[in-house]
Amino acid sequence: TDECGMGFIVEGQDFCCGYKGAFKMNELASFCKPLGIECLCKEDVLFEGERISSSRIRYAVHQADFATASKMMGRSFSYDCTSLEWKEENGFYSACTFSRQVLPKDGKYDVIVKLTATAEDSVELNAVALNTLHTGCLVEKGKIMLFLPTLAFACRVKEIIFKE
Repeated sequence: TDECGMGFIVEGQDFCCGYKGAFKMNELASFCKPLGIECLCKEDVLFEGERISSSRIRYAVHQADFATASKMMGRSFSYDCTSLEWKEENGFYSACTFSRQVLPKDGKYDVIVKLTATAEDSVELNAVALNTLHTGCLVEKGKIMLFLPTLAFACRVKEIIFKE
């Protein structure tokens, strides 16, 4: 727990990892116990009669079915942008994505962009409004393009929430 800071892990009955999936739920529980990590095996959770899985959620996101993905996750689908580098391109700010995060299929989307706070953001003003923008997003061949007022805003993008 000192090395990874983990104290609790939950996995499904079909958990497996490692070479050819040889490390199963029993091995995980045995591994966690001496490290003081609580390990819980969770029963399947169903949505519309089918088991919820990360693969099913990724498929819904890729198909731009954000309503279904959100219902399965219990929250809106969002894309973490903290490691992206933005540049101006034809009035948009774009960033190439090279992560394992799933993007929806190529298309135009209405999104909410969450921004990091700046020193100029006043406590007296509505911080939620200052750090949230409703805008358009274009996803094309692994690239995200946002319509933003300036590069200063683009450099503050930390998360894109895709509207249902």
